[in-house]
Amino acid sequence: MRVDIEVARSADAQDLAQSLAAQGIKADVLTEPDRVTATADDVALVEHAVEEWTAERGLPFVPLHVDEQHVVLSPPGS
Repeated sequence: MRVDIEVARSADAQDLAQSLAAQGIKADVLTEPDRVTATADDVALVEHAVEEWTAERGLPFVPLHVDEQHVVLSPPGS
């Protein structure tokens, strides 16, 4: 399953893609809008990996599940 992850800051896209790849999730950085496309069997696996990535880096963003193919990183309470 393909999941588009919209990143809040374009500078984070490459780091997120590398982190996902290190966990065995195929990930590509795309632009306009800045996003990472991840391919995995389960969207929950991708969401969990994104949550871990934001927590490890102390980033002020949370992944919001939009639908089965879209996750958006945004500030809490948005």
